[in-house]
Amino acid sequence: NIGKVEEADPRIIRHAINSAQNRFKEIQIRTIDSDVVVLCFGYVSILKNFDVNKFYVAYGPKEIYFDVFENLDVLGRKVCEALPFFHALTRCDATSSFHQIGKSKFWKIWMKLNKEDPSITRTFKKLGDEPKHIDDDDDINIIGCFIYMCYGLQFSPSYDSFESLRLKQLITTQNISHRSLVPSIAGIMQHVIRSSIQAG
Repeated sequence: NIGKVEEADPRIIRHAINSAQNRFKEIQIRTIDSDVVVLCFGYVSILKNFDVNKFYVAYGPKEIYFDVFENLDVLGRKVCEALPFFHALTRCDATSSFHQIGKSKFWKIWMKLNKEDPSITRTFKKLGDEPKHIDDDDDINIIGCFIYMCYGLQFSPSYDSFESLRLKQLITTQNISHRSLVPSIAGIMQHVIRSSIQAG
């Protein structure tokens, strides 16, 4: 489905996959957009299925080269396969961003949670692979906990509800604007649906 999206970043990856299908042995992508680098790692498993020997991405004005195949082992295949949904969830050209929260903060918290419990990575991959099956409350709770943590809110299913934490943030944070308020779980649900469709 990556070839059907209109966003420029995934279409670059589509061209790389087409090159692999046409038996090119070495593929290089040059970009100044970090999102393209993320997607290169996100779809590297597809390129691995073809007879491609080398896959490089050159990033930034200084063209820092990354060997995608080599770094696949560093990140891990499961994390790489979850990257397309992570990319869409945390803002891309077709999805909205979270106010004053960048991808680096989302990434740090994801990696921390993944070490403790890899279920979040499995959920990212599932939502990226199956955009038509977003009806699991557990998945929404996992994503909700993740986003609330990025806003500095610790969610405990035994004691809290998302609504109560959101209300607590509104009451206890001085001069908070509506843009800085953590999204409602209904809003997160809609964002997850959009992100899942974009990734899958």
